[in-house]
Amino acid sequence: MAIRPPALTSSPPDAPKAESPILDLTSLKRPTVIEIWAPGCGDCRAMQPHLNAVAERYRLSVDLMMIDASAHPETVRALGVWGTPTLIGVSAGRQVFRHTGRRAPAELEDLFLSLANGTAPSRVTRSDLVARTLGGTVLIGVGLSTGPIWPLVAVGGLVLLWGLAPLLKWWR
Repeated sequence: MAIRPPALTSSPPDAPKAESPILDLTSLKRPTVIEIWAPGCGDCRAMQPHLNAVAERYRLSVDLMMIDASAHPETVRALGVWGTPTLIGVSAGRQVFRHTGRRAPAELEDLFLSLANGTAPSRVTRSDLVARTLGGTVLIGVGLSTGPIWPLVAVGGLVLLWGLAPLLKWWR
């Protein structure tokens, strides 16, 4: 199993290293983020500095395991991975999350924090919040400018609150 070279490794020296080609998730003793990457993957290279920085901050509570998809295709197949980069979160021997594609630094932080705390990662992205907030604002504007149509204004207000609710949790 290919663990990232020492210069790029953000896991502690005692981080899990699978010797067999098939990775047994139940053998992982600590919460672990498994990254499936490939040397020719541009998104993998772009995400790598951010992933390493977040893994370094959480090194005492969450391990980071790197698997080179081109060197270990049988492991990648066994994990059911079809694209890179793929991040798999494992806690207590079971998969907690799986994301394919490049992740923003804030999303990586949320994934590691959720594993460290033993909670589910947030499914709300920044684009979700923007779309909800913008949609609610448009509905309120249309409702007020065409009448007013109070049911449309009320629906717009609910959509706007739905978009702002996660922000209110972050500010606490």
